[in-house]
Amino acid sequence: MVDIKKILCPVDFFPASDKALQYAAALAEDYGAKMHLLHVVAPLLPVAHIVMGSHPRSGVERLFIGSVAEWLMRNSPVPILVISEKQRLPVQQQRRVA
Repeated sequence: MVDIKKILCPVDFFPASDKALQYAAALAEDYGAKMHLLHVVAPLLPVAHIVMGSHPRSGVERLFIGSVAEWLMRNSPVPILVISEKQRLPVQQQRRVA
């Protein structure tokens, strides 16, 4: 016999999700299990997850070596913030990293 102690039920508020929720609730009641609901909300504003530095390459270097930062920006599933080595930060915002 299967012993169910926890049930995870993701919900997205669509009709199929409502049916799954009803089924999960009945299953939890039958087995005396705890039920956990999960709803994921995408952020309203994109937030950079990876901050990386970049240095300029000449046309020939770029042709043969490429830019890692550029490749990541084009292929990463998460937003990336790229800072150029020429970027000047205000003095009060420069911080030492220990």
